[in-house]
Parts: sequence; structure tokens; C-alpha cells
Amino acid sequence: MEFPLFKARASSAHTLLVESRSVSPKKKYIDTVDKISALKSRIATLKNTSSKSYQEASSKLNELEALLPSIESLRDEISLSKTALRTVRTFYAERMGVSKPIQNKYLKKGILNEAESIELAAGFLGWKGYHRITERKQDDFFTGIGDVENANSIDDIKNSWSFDTFPYWEEDLPDPQYKTQGQVYMHLYKKPLASVVYTLTDAPDCIVESEARRIAREMGIMFISDDDYTDFYMDVKKTLTFSHLPIEMRVKQFIFEKDDLVIEELIDRVEDARKYAEKHIKPIYTAWQQSLLME
Repeated sequence: MEFPLFKARASSAHTLLVESRSVSPKKKYIDTVDKISALKSRIATLKNTSSKSYQEASSKLNELEALLPSIESLRDEISLSKTALRTVRTFYAERMGVSKPIQNKYLKKGILNEAESIELAAGFLGWKGYHRITERKQDDFFTGIGDVENANSIDDIKNSWSFDTFPYWEEDLPDPQYKTQGQVYMHLYKKPLASVVYTLTDAPDCIVESEARRIAREMGIMFISDDDYTDFYMDVKKTLTFSHLPIEMRVKQFIFEKDDLVIEELIDRVEDARKYAEKHIKPIYTAWQQSLLME
């Protein structure tokens, strides 16, 4: 089995753009070259070679020029943030079976209500001839599966948990990472536009029941009567029911255009991630493969 080539998932691509808190080797090299150039220009304007200003500038120039070779030798070293490295490591950990996708009640509601959310959005936004996407796309650098394909756009459905998490009052996309996700979708599906569509749908009964029992446990009620359970259930159901609201309060769309510069930067980060993986993860992956052969 060959060592898998890292590809950025659309859903986590934003993590690759998180900047490292330390100065990258490449930036350190560029900054040093700029300082040397500035010092040479300054020295050229100083006529008195015995002046304090001239001596200090010359000394600093000599110091930086002495350091430059060692800085230059490291300029192509990989510099990824801890957040980006976590994404790369998770990619390989999942392939080794030691990491599993996150599951929670918010994701569960989104999955269970996806079809309903798409129909709600399509009706309100006037989508005609839309296609619900069911197959993942990938190219040399990215992988992802959007929710809805329209003639000129890829549209991603986000099912809000409650009205408090639904961006009814927002004018700009409240979750910037979804814009990066949309950029990857536009790149993969060859579309000029993308949108993030938030919907607010009623929670399924299985989620209402689970929430009612969770709240009861948190209140210290381990054994609950049918009557008390009904009270908890009805309170939760009321909180997580939204079908009585006007549709304008249940669908919110944020549209944005394709930005090739974002894709170019992401490709650079993917290539950096691959260099890191080749050096630091491949030996671990190879050892894991060998252990399987010995079983």
C-alpha cells in the first residue's frame, strides 16, 4: 500500500490558512534581505565614514550579511501552524484507523434533516432544476462533497440547531471558514458562485427524546415517571420547533464569488503539508503497515 497523498477536505481547508505564530523561514529570509538593502541605501547617503551613524549602520550590515547564508539555507523549510498540522495528522490517523470523525447532536440533526432543509431552501430561494449532490469530487489537491448544485453555483446547507444559532440578524457570513469551504467547492465543481444557506427546521423526535432525557439527568433525575418525562419532552419540543415561523425567519443565504487567489494559497499549503507528511508521518505510517503484515 502506497503512502497516501495528502488532500485537503473542503470542510477543513480553512485550517491550512491559519498562520503560524512564529515567523516562517521564508519570511525571515525576505525580511533580512530587505533590511540589508535598506542599510546599503542608508550607508550610501552617509558621507562621513567616521561618523557614529555610518559605523553603526556598517556594523549592522556586516552582522546581517554574516547571518544571511544560514537564514537562506532554511528559507524553504516548512512552516505550518499547529492547527494546520493537526489537520494533516488527522488525515493520516483516520487512514490508520486511530481517529474517527466527530459526531454530536448538531451534526446528527443536520444529517437527519438534510433533505427537508434542501426542499425548504429550494422553495424559498426559487431554485429550479437543482441537483442534490451525492458523490464526492476530488482533484490533485482537494476533496469534498457539496450539498446542492445549481446552474451557476454550489450551495452548502447548514441546519441550525436553534433560533439562537440561526444567523437571522447577520448581514455577513458569520462563519468565515465556510467561505473557504465554498471556494474549494467552486474549484472542484467549476462554478463561479457559491452560497451558504442556513435553515431552521424542527428537530426530529429522536433528538427531542434524547435532549429531554439528557436534561433530566443533568437535573439529577435518574428515574423519571412517564408524566414527568412528558413535561420534559414537551418543553424541549417547543424549544426546538420552528415550523410555525414565517419562512423568511427560517432560511438565510450568503452568496460569494470564486477567488482564485485563495485556491492558489491553499495549493501552496497542501504542498507544504505533503512535504511535512513525507518527512514526519511516512515513517510512522510505514511502521504501521509493517505491523499489519506481521499479524
